[in-house]
Amino acid sequence: MELYFCAQCGISIPLAQVTSGVALGPGGRHLCSDHRPAKAPAEKSAAEKPGEKPVERPGGAASPSDEPQLLFCANCQISIPLDDERAGRAKREFGSLLCAPCSNADATERGRRKRTVEDALRLEDTPSSPTPGVSPSRSASGIVAPAGVGVPAPQASPAGNGVLVALLVLAVGATGFFGAEYVRNRRGVAGPTVAQLEDVRRQLGARVESLETELKRRTEELRGAQDTAAEAVRQKVEVEIANRKADLAETRSDFAGTDARFEKSITRIEGDLARMREDMERLAARAAEIRTEGPRPSDAPPGPGPGPVPPANGGAAGPSPEGPPTPPPGGPTTPAPVNPQVAKLVKDLLEDKDAGNRFNAAVELGRILDRASIPALARACLTDEHLMVRRSCARGLGVLKAWNAVPVLIQALEDREAYVAQMANSALQLITQQDFGVTQETSPKDRRTKAQAVARWWAKAKDAPPEGVCLDPVPDIAPPK
Repeated sequence: MELYFCAQCGISIPLAQVTSGVALGPGGRHLCSDHRPAKAPAEKSAAEKPGEKPVERPGGAASPSDEPQLLFCANCQISIPLDDERAGRAKREFGSLLCAPCSNADATERGRRKRTVEDALRLEDTPSSPTPGVSPSRSASGIVAPAGVGVPAPQASPAGNGVLVALLVLAVGATGFFGAEYVRNRRGVAGPTVAQLEDVRRQLGARVESLETELKRRTEELRGAQDTAAEAVRQKVEVEIANRKADLAETRSDFAGTDARFEKSITRIEGDLARMREDMERLAARAAEIRTEGPRPSDAPPGPGPGPVPPANGGAAGPSPEGPPTPPPGGPTTPAPVNPQVAKLVKDLLEDKDAGNRFNAAVELGRILDRASIPALARACLTDEHLMVRRSCARGLGVLKAWNAVPVLIQALEDREAYVAQMANSALQLITQQDFGVTQETSPKDRRTKAQAVARWWAKAKDAPPEGVCLDPVPDIAPPK
């Protein structure tokens, strides 16, 4: 599992905030909630301020907000009506303005719209443009964009331009014809006959039909090309999705196998530890029995020993050959010595300046499971400056089931690092068999509320410890401010 930390203060950031993009700050750095820049509210134009009437300019002059603006979608590059931008239908995302359809579409739909526009632009003919820097299709569709900016023109095609030109020629020809007729009548010249007018009408009708046929043919060709391109893109996307799904299924299968192996190993190790703990408890009980046993009674009744043995030469009697009596067995007992390895690890945990050495000491103490290390683990759990050391100490207290260390773990629920608070909740669950609901995603405010609830529970339950917990005393420890 990856850990993310604030680029300014170094505090860990919940994974959900990282994956959702909320924690992403300027320059691609991850920031915590205390150091993220607040999003500025939408700016209102001067003409739309609440409670302020629009200023009437002399001569009907337009205000600066009424000046024409050209807005284009950052995704599909089509022009955006000003009404959509003012009404909020066209929205900004990460500083870029999107049209109303792209604002309401998901990532797949946005990609499809963008590819469709690009395919349409590639298939579009490029005759000489009547306006410098503006393509003919953009002029005909009423959308003016700088040269090089892709803007779709669904109703503009060479055939459509031909129809417009033909209608324009027809209008000019009719104007010229009737104008000439008027001039001839004024000069007394005879106008065209009905047959001539009928012939002109037939010629114009045939030309219009030809242009309409050409327009339909070009429209069908363009629609077929767009459908073909869209189908090819759709098939490519489906193949890519199928490949990604296969990769995801394979990854999940690998993770499932790894998790099963880990679970099996953990179960085996826990069984070994339980057996070792039972053996140690039996040995400790036997040692206590041996220390409390008194001297065994002698088979012979107590009495005076043999008298002095007369010397063979008639001298004075010497001492008894048995010598002075030996003291009875089983005198005063001494407490069992502290494990030297545990003593060294406790010293490293509390005094070493290197955070790596303190972390290794905390992990090793949690593995050895010596009750003499409980006070040191409790102190470091609240006072050590490194979050990994505090987290390992909380885990060690949970594995040792230190009942009197519950107040320490309750304080650790409010640790400034959510990673430490989550492990403190797990340790409390091992000791009390209750889950108090603190996770890495729980906010600091909710963690404080849950810690207060656990403290109230502890005030009632501290005098009734469950079976199997360690009741060694733990000194009161105040967390650093």
